[in-house]
Amino acid sequence: MVQTGQFYQGSMLLQPLCDVIGLPIDHINFLASFIIAFSSGILMRKALPAGRERTTQRHVLELTLGLALGYFCFGYQLLHLVLYATLPYLLVLYGPRRSYHSLVFFVAFAYIVIMHSYRLYYDYGGFSLDVTGPMMLMTQKVTSVAFSLHDGMDVPDVTLSEDQRKNCIRKKPSMLMYYSYMFSFHDIMSGPLVFYDDYLSFIDGSSTKVPPPNKEKNHNNKAREPSPNAAMVETSLVAIVTGVLMLLTPIYFPISTMADDTFLYKTNIIYRNLYMIIAVSLHRSKYYFAWKLGELSNLGAGLGFRGYDEEGKEKWDLLTNISIWKLETSTSLKVFIDSWNLNTVVWLRRVIYERAPPSVKTMAVFACSSVWHGLYPGYYVTFVSTALAVMAARKMRRNVRHHFQTSEAKRIFYDSVTFIATRLAGGYLMSPFCLLEFTASIKLLISVGFHIHILSAGALICFLFINSSQKKS
Repeated sequence: MVQTGQFYQGSMLLQPLCDVIGLPIDHINFLASFIIAFSSGILMRKALPAGRERTTQRHVLELTLGLALGYFCFGYQLLHLVLYATLPYLLVLYGPRRSYHSLVFFVAFAYIVIMHSYRLYYDYGGFSLDVTGPMMLMTQKVTSVAFSLHDGMDVPDVTLSEDQRKNCIRKKPSMLMYYSYMFSFHDIMSGPLVFYDDYLSFIDGSSTKVPPPNKEKNHNNKAREPSPNAAMVETSLVAIVTGVLMLLTPIYFPISTMADDTFLYKTNIIYRNLYMIIAVSLHRSKYYFAWKLGELSNLGAGLGFRGYDEEGKEKWDLLTNISIWKLETSTSLKVFIDSWNLNTVVWLRRVIYERAPPSVKTMAVFACSSVWHGLYPGYYVTFVSTALAVMAARKMRRNVRHHFQTSEAKRIFYDSVTFIATRLAGGYLMSPFCLLEFTASIKLLISVGFHIHILSAGALICFLFINSSQKKS
């Protein structure tokens, strides 16, 4: 019988399927919840289409079904999600006007740290489904609402950036609107993050009322209604491919091999680096698969429309959380990082990067991102190392790149070198994130000579001290 962690609290209704399909019950429940959410989203889009006169019914449906799916997958742990959403809402309503947004941030992060700690205790190294997954998404939601509300109600417009002014919230959300947003049934399991104003535009239908550039009309002389069908087909194909890769990766390139003594001490350094690049790249397929399922679930409900391009083609990429091609072919660490977990990058920029002191912006983002992901030591090895590498890559690009832009041949050479360097750095930096364990991560980095750390430190020393001294003289 296929088992999952003994602490899994979700429904056991589908347990008989485990032996047939060969997946643990938490995985079965996750897939079942996706099927229910996707089907329900399509039914809602057809039977209860978006419109201002139907906002209350749509909010009620979103909240009710979201809570039901949460209970199906997490059992009594759903209470944590309810409490996690309620505490920030109370702070927004009754907290001090000058600092309630900061209090929401600290309360949200304190709560999720406690939950991550508890997970380490009861399921260390495990991957069973638990409430910390949707809680990570809810962290983004409660903090983004609090900061946007602060921008819209408590800060003069002249002090806001263009992005802050565009996304600020001018009115406190009602209880129904707030909890509907927090427990939306088509993104409660795996997101991706949708910001509050985009969610309300989806509920009342205003998001799809944008006319195309060519003002195309149908036979009734009405603007054509955007359809997510083409985007759903494309997203489904990507989900299938990444799902197959997810299943094959543990068979042919298991992450655990990188912690094996035979791999560390009886293979050559070139093989170890190549294995890290391939294994880590393929390991990303499980994230691609989960995000594409989440994106597909939202598309089924009609959430994801982002207007039209210059040719009048519909854009359904509002909730696209990963640019796979851009990431896998990136020629810089910045593009590599910016192409991964796109909506989280936006959240980190809006909530942390734009509000932190200039001298600690980058480190603040990596620190908060580390805590948000969890408390496994491997996460911190990855994020600290990546922060160092990103700062070094910025200095290198600023001081070196322009020398290779004088001819096409030089540009091609530069892009080829940076492509290989980014692949090498990506495998190196993300390996601890995959291994989780501190000792295993350090042993692996030692086995390849800490080369990215040494090169990054060398670049920083060169361009921060040696090169700057030469410029002054």
